[in-house]
Amino acid sequence: MHQGALALCASIFLLLAGCGRSSGEGIPNENSPIVLSPDPSQPLPDASVATPYSASITVVGGGLPPYVIAVTDLPPGLVYQGNGRIAGTPTTPGQSSIEVDITDSGQALTTFDYSLTVR
Repeated sequence: MHQGALALCASIFLLLAGCGRSSGEGIPNENSPIVLSPDPSQPLPDASVATPYSASITVVGGGLPPYVIAVTDLPPGLVYQGNGRIAGTPTTPGQSSIEVDITDSGQALTTFDYSLTVR
């Protein structure tokens, strides 16, 4: 086999082998669980009343890309801006449980809850 063709085949294999999986093993499928960053078991960074805030939630593996992300139950003053970004200026102190719904291209829906404290 020609060296250029061999290099191309190796590149394609490596690309497919690491595609969309946090473990880097295999091609993503509907049986692999969605993995988010930051980890939903940890709270989002604290926010402060009257201070601009921004946080991002990213799908780092699992499911079948592309993904649709929906975010609800945000504290007053914060909005979901798309592409996993939450931003705004909080107006009220308190603890919130933010719901994040991820739908993959296979129409599988996974729901996560994040905690956010506004001080």
